[in-house]
Amino acid sequence: MGEAVRGSGEECNWSVGRWAYDNASQPLYSGLNCSFIFDEVACEKYGRNDTRYQYWRWQPDGCDLPSVAKFRN
Repeated sequence: MGEAVRGSGEECNWSVGRWAYDNASQPLYSGLNCSFIFDEVACEKYGRNDTRYQYWRWQPDGCDLPSVAKFRN
């Protein structure tokens, strides 16, 4: 459990939710340039051409979890 939005006082159950398509804020990084991605999940490194899988983010049910795009710039 954690706060949905800092200072809102709402509690969030992060384990209950859905995958939401978010092409406004994704992808946040390239798998080719990120040293923190393990080889087992380095899709681009091993030839995966499409990056559509990077446009999904977890959205907990009943929580106001804003898109990363709102925090950029």
